[in-house]
Amino acid sequence: MLKLNFDAENDILYIAAGDMSNSVADEDLGGASVFRDEDTNEITGFTIFGFLQKSKSNSLPELPVHIADSR
Repeated sequence: MLKLNFDAENDILYIAAGDMSNSVADEDLGGASVFRDEDTNEITGFTIFGFLQKSKSNSLPELPVHIADSR
């Protein structure tokens, strides 16, 4: 299950898939960070900076499509 959290004051969208306690940001996609599990290297989430601004201008970064199953 994906969990979304939007910080309106700072225009940041947080996207998490399951437990991110063992995750680190390891990739910058032009205003977005990709989080991966340190042990398995599976994607566990994203942070998109300037989300509303990017959304309105159709300039959201392309995110990797595979996210770890949170079961």
